Amino acid sequence: MEVYPQFSQRPSESEIRALLRTNVEDSDEVSSDDGQIRTYKRRWYILILFSLVCFTQGLMWNTFGPISTSSERVFDWEDSTIAWLSALGGLAFLLTSFPMYWLMQTKGLRWAMLLSSLFLMIGSTLRIITSEAQGATFLINMGQFIIGFATPVAMGASPSLSATWFPQDERVTATAISSSIGVFGVASAFVLGPLIVERGLHHGKNTTDRSGLSVTNTTPGINSNDFGNIFITDENLEKERQQIMQYLYIQFVWACVLFFTIVCYFPHAPPRPPSISAVSERHTYWTGLRSLFRNINFVIISLTYGFTIGVFGAWQSVLTLNLKPAGISQEKAGWLGFYSVVSGCLASVLVGRFADKFIRHMKQFILVMYTLATACFALFSLELLGIGLPHSEGLLYASVICGGSLLLGAMPMMFELGCEIAYPTSESAANGMFAFFNNLTGVIFMIPFAIPHVGTIWMNWVFTGFCLISLPLVAMVKSTFNRLNLDENSRQ
Repeated sequence: MEVYPQFSQRPSESEIRALLRTNVEDSDEVSSDDGQIRTYKRRWYILILFSLVCFTQGLMWNTFGPISTSSERVFDWEDSTIAWLSALGGLAFLLTSFPMYWLMQTKGLRWAMLLSSLFLMIGSTLRIITSEAQGATFLINMGQFIIGFATPVAMGASPSLSATWFPQDERVTATAISSSIGVFGVASAFVLGPLIVERGLHHGKNTTDRSGLSVTNTTPGINSNDFGNIFITDENLEKERQQIMQYLYIQFVWACVLFFTIVCYFPHAPPRPPSISAVSERHTYWTGLRSLFRNINFVIISLTYGFTIGVFGAWQSVLTLNLKPAGISQEKAGWLGFYSVVSGCLASVLVGRFADKFIRHMKQFILVMYTLATACFALFSLELLGIGLPHSEGLLYASVICGGSLLLGAMPMMFELGCEIAYPTSESAANGMFAFFNNLTGVIFMIPFAIPHVGTIWMNWVFTGFCLISLPLVAMVKSTFNRLNLDENSRQ
């Protein structure tokens, strides 16, 4: 399919300059025949709608981690079940990523968006069919798996949309906005989950005799399980079940609204391109993939992205389990996850806008931010073990929030640097590889949870180790800006 049929072949240098002299900012209603390069105000609507799909996929993927304590009680799950639900999204991505990115490059963003929003609607439908433990466990697993089919677009299409709709001096900003809103969906689950699923428990504690020993409670209607000295009544267990289902119903209704909004209007591309690189000659999808595997600088930057952002996403999805041995409640862990991601979203947009002005120095920015993030997560690991540091929830909060801000703040620069290094391979293929390594490392990171009684301390040191390994890898990358050079030279 020709996305821009007015360009049957790559324009000549003289044609490029003539076209760019007529580049104007117009409204959606105004058309002009005196130029081919143009930006449209509707690009911001498209960006918002795309970002909402990313937001929804992140929210649904992270549904059960922040409410793991309640979910384990209601559905009789274990920690490994929660970890498996997170891993299902990565497995679904590995199965659908290459076909979805091929679809994006050959048919445009509209079909990819329609399919992704449809997957979200179908997956959310399966999760609300029943609340009975055995049936719900199967259907929730299937629902999470299908929701994972939307991951390729949510995680890897941001630079493609930016290149299709935005001029070169707005691309990093647009990528930062959409990727940040997607990550904000993950953050929102840390607040919405514990807010709706309030752990409606009977807060009567075990009575104790003067020796300090706990006296066994024999009150009828109270389970023998004692979570943190709080008794769980059958009535309150049912209340938690209803609240979880209410949470899933809300997500289902929102997914339906989003799907039909995209059906109504989401074009595959603007009528005219925003830059010359948007219509320049590119490799075909499969040829581009093969060239990426031969591009050592791109392979290194992709692996680095997986070692940091990919493992961070998996690590954060089980943050509640990670902090449980430290006595930090589901609610507090949820707020910690929320603050760390929201601060990362804000940092991503701010850094992205700044990087648009200093785009040729992205590698240096990434290296500095990753070094500081590694120090933050090493501090968190030491604090959780109580090695050399006094126990302080404030220090835990500060280390996770700062570390998350630094990693996520560097994310749009990683995307854009990867696209520059990969050019003339398409953004779809390049960021498909990024997202592939992201999900592959995330799935591998979750594998140890299948080991009985493995605990959670290991995950902090493994994550910190991946961050440390990423530093020399980033330093090794040789930055190239072929796409940027084409756009800048055409303006001269």
